[in-house]
Amino acid sequence: MIAFSLIQFLKEKGKLDSTNNLLIHHYVKIFNKPYYKLAEPFIGKQSDVLNKIAIAALYRDEIELAEQYWSDATELNPEHFDTKVNYEMYQWQ
Repeated sequence: MIAFSLIQFLKEKGKLDSTNNLLIHHYVKIFNKPYYKLAEPFIGKQSDVLNKIAIAALYRDEIELAEQYWSDATELNPEHFDTKVNYEMYQWQ
């Protein structure tokens, strides 16, 4: 939740976009590869998209909606690693 609080703070201060761009810049510089997921979070295979939307819903405290998106993603691909990890981490807390 610390990361979420930081994001909210940066958003309120109007610094989220510049921070996001800075993080992308340093990621590319350090790992020498693009990080498309930060720039366009809802692209990819349908199970990826549903998992990402579930995470976004969770951060907006829309718990039932997040669980529904994770359920839909699991129905599409029961072995989708990211969905399994994110949903199980959510349940674990």
